[in-house]
Amino acid sequence: MPRQAHHGDIIKVNHALYAHYGVYVDGGRVIHYTDTSGGDFKGVVQETSLLSSFLNGESSYSVCEFDPRDYPHIYLPEETVRRARSKINEGGYNFFTHNCEHFAVWCKTGKYESSQVSGYKPIKIADGVFSAIEDLFSF
Repeated sequence: MPRQAHHGDIIKVNHALYAHYGVYVDGGRVIHYTDTSGGDFKGVVQETSLLSSFLNGESSYSVCEFDPRDYPHIYLPEETVRRARSKINEGGYNFFTHNCEHFAVWCKTGKYESSQVSGYKPIKIADGVFSAIEDLFSF
């Protein structure tokens, strides 16, 4: 059974092609990147009052764990939430350089990183796109 989120935890919801991250706040509120239509891309950092808004159609989430060997500084819950709230209304979303995972991990650890995009290089992505197109049209 996945553990329930607590104030200041980083939570993740898996969608078909990506994961969406946010900072859990008591009462089912989550601070995360969202747009006015409730989407996970673009938009600005907002505190949403319903966990279902963060889940965006999915039924469950997981709580992220941070290994102190990889993250020597892990902020306490109150400081994590304070850091997240300091970014409310911040825009500039970019999947590769400034995404929801970058934001959430920074709030908890001070490190600005995203496992979803680390190791991806433009040429690697282009190769993947061309391979997918080639697969589509090969008989």
